[in-house]
Amino acid sequence: VGQRYKVVQNEELFQFGDALLDGGRWETAGSIKNGTVVFGSLALDRETVLDPSGVGDKINNYLLVHTSHDGSVAIQASVTPVRVVCQNTLNVALHKSNVKQSYKIRHTQTAEGKVAAAREALGLAKTYLDEFDKMAHQMILTLSSN
Repeated sequence: VGQRYKVVQNEELFQFGDALLDGGRWETAGSIKNGTVVFGSLALDRETVLDPSGVGDKINNYLLVHTSHDGSVAIQASVTPVRVVCQNTLNVALHKSNVKQSYKIRHTQTAEGKVAAAREALGLAKTYLDEFDKMAHQMILTLSSN
């Protein structure tokens, strides 16, 4: 950790998440690695509904915010269909196939003033969610035809 490193408190991370979504609902929050890594998931108002047989299966989407207190992870906000509750689900959520839109802030910078840029970057998440919907429905059609 360098001299310019700025510790981001848990409260600041969650305030950043609140500012990104304007009233989103927190679904999960936790810490792992003895409190070194902190995460939280806000539910998005967008879900994917798969309905091949009238069941109406739903895939919820989340805004994941996470950081570390040891400099190993930047402050990061990502859109993902994974509800993070532990290290395993955090790993899955952050895998490149699940995170198409994310925004990172180094610990040498302050999250203040970065909300607009993060919103713009994450606004592209609609494109990701549209593609996710198409891919999920294509998978259902492929399964149904076999």
